[in-house]
Amino acid sequence: MNDLVPAHKFQRAVTLGNASLEFVQTQTIGITVDSVHRYRRNLEEFVLYTSRKGLSPKSVMGYALHLQGKGMSPNRIQETLRTIKRFLTWCFQMGYSTERWHEYVPRIRGTPPKEPKIIGHEEYLKMRSMCETPEQDWLIVCGFSTGFRMGDCCNLKWDRVDQEQMVVAPLLGKTRQSTGASAKIPYNPGGDMHLKLTELWADRPQDEEYVCPLMAESYYCNRKAVAQSMRRVFDWAGIRDRSFKHFRCTFESRLANSGMNIGLAAKITGRSDTRSLLRYIVPDMDAAREGVTKALELHHTNKMFA
Repeated sequence: MNDLVPAHKFQRAVTLGNASLEFVQTQTIGITVDSVHRYRRNLEEFVLYTSRKGLSPKSVMGYALHLQGKGMSPNRIQETLRTIKRFLTWCFQMGYSTERWHEYVPRIRGTPPKEPKIIGHEEYLKMRSMCETPEQDWLIVCGFSTGFRMGDCCNLKWDRVDQEQMVVAPLLGKTRQSTGASAKIPYNPGGDMHLKLTELWADRPQDEEYVCPLMAESYYCNRKAVAQSMRRVFDWAGIRDRSFKHFRCTFESRLANSGMNIGLAAKITGRSDTRSLLRYIVPDMDAAREGVTKALELHHTNKMFA
């Protein structure tokens, strides 16, 4: 990879390949190993392409068409181009490149997100009745009551549970790595989450750090097996068009439709901003109808709007 592209446009780096290696080594600190491999693979393919076509505005702009011709999805192309643009921007800032190659990277639209779905209370109760083990029941209760992802429910530790204030603040996996945001969600006294945590606290082994140690160990050893076991619970409950991730959509939709400030809802659920939260909210038509009714009454009674 180091001798693929001549460095007539790169002053300090010997080749474009050398620059990409340095970029991966210095700019991907603190992210997951899978993400580092993905960065390296994207840049290697880009360097191979430009070594054949030559580094030019035309080759940089045409790389998206090349990826499209390989059958890559729009979302995957979008992610790849973001990596390349970040790399070329870094090259210019470091003084490796004398031209702004990042300005030639095209922007494409990803596929529209799938319509979010919610899980009703009756479906939630039916899933709980279908659980084979107390550990599965814990995942259902935690996911429905907090909107946490499956890994965050499995890896929740007691030091992240404030039983006096009734607040759960897990160390988020995906969100923390991608945005640095954190979640801090309260739960109601006497609710399912409160009762379940009280039960697990009473039965916990001495000095146990995980809320559900068996599920934490299972998720660490084989997370796919945990996901498959939850998939069976959904199937037995007759909910085949939804999965565990829809607990998050359900919880966030309940927050938004209850009238909570959308900024606060994004903050406590660990979303990076309100835009990322709005994508997963399913509007409650009854609540919307009530709001429209109030707005029309205000219009008719207040002369300012006449």
